[in-house]
Amino acid sequence: MKYVYTTICLIFILILLTYQFFLPAYISQEQRGNAVRKDDQILIAVVDSFKSQTQFFKGIRLAVDRINKHGGIHGKQINIIEYDDHNSLSTATRIASQLSSQKNILAVIGHRDPEIAISVSVTYKANNILFISPGADINRFGGSYIFKFSPTDEKLSREITQFSKRNNYHDIVILYDISPSTKHFAEVFNEQALASGLHIVGEKFYSTMDSDYRFILSEIKMTRNFDAIFLSGKIPGVTHIIKQLREIGINQPILTTNRVDINDHWTNTGKASDNTIV
Repeated sequence: MKYVYTTICLIFILILLTYQFFLPAYISQEQRGNAVRKDDQILIAVVDSFKSQTQFFKGIRLAVDRINKHGGIHGKQINIIEYDDHNSLSTATRIASQLSSQKNILAVIGHRDPEIAISVSVTYKANNILFISPGADINRFGGSYIFKFSPTDEKLSREITQFSKRNNYHDIVILYDISPSTKHFAEVFNEQALASGLHIVGEKFYSTMDSDYRFILSEIKMTRNFDAIFLSGKIPGVTHIIKQLREIGINQPILTTNRVDINDHWTNTGKASDNTIV
């Protein structure tokens, strides 16, 4: 009985500590605005994911250096603080809670994984922090402080559809990662492709929990003649997919997006990435 009582007490203590740790600060718009105006600098947080190396930090640093050399914004210098969420939801959630509790943080740029970006956007929105995502289509979920700086899934799909028509890719196989964001992108492309007169001759999905996709890809190989593959996925799954497509002799063009435009991806795929159109 004593053991059960002790265990229950420990569970309640753990719940209490977890609740206090993750409880958002909910800083009002007025509080954050006053803190930002009083600060002698403009503080922006940048959150990348080092698991997939990019030029993300480097590009932001170059932009900030250039702005600061020309006097900053309204006479204030921009100062960036850098974080790494390791493509981990728990790490990203902790970072979002930490940043939200700081009244002088004006904006957060980053969280490149779409599912992670959508999850943490709730915390940033509740605490009146401007959040700019590199790729997640978070505008679909609304919010005055939530933006993305790449085209929407609808716009990207239109561009890929028009490109396919110009290059006579009329019969297309759709291959997508079952994650919500990549699945949504595939659904949008499917709809727009059909509306534009293209033919979807096959559709397959996969999970990033796996790394060997040869069975699924061999089924694509048995599909009747097709002109191209539309691939909606994320690193590292897309890297494995492209290499294995080429290994089993599927050499048709692969249509994908800038989500895979990462140095590590091109290095790891090598010649297999030939005829991949981003």
